[in-house]
Amino acid sequence: MDPRGRTVTFSELRTDRPYLDALRDAIGAQLGEFRADTVDETLKKYLGSSIHVVSPDDTDG
Repeated sequence: MDPRGRTVTFSELRTDRPYLDALRDAIGAQLGEFRADTVDETLKKYLGSSIHVVSPDDTDG
C-alpha cells in the first residue's frame, strides 16, 4: 500500500521470444478486433510496457 492507503499493483506478461512472436502474428491477423492500426499500438494499448522477454527456462514462474 502507498502512504495514502491506496493499493499499488504491477503485472507483466512474462514470456519467451517464440511466444511473443506468435502473439504478435496472431494480433496482426486480427488488428480490427483490437481497433488498432499496428501490432505495436495494440501491445502498448493492452499491455503498456509490461512485456518481459525471458529465456524459455525462466517462463515457468
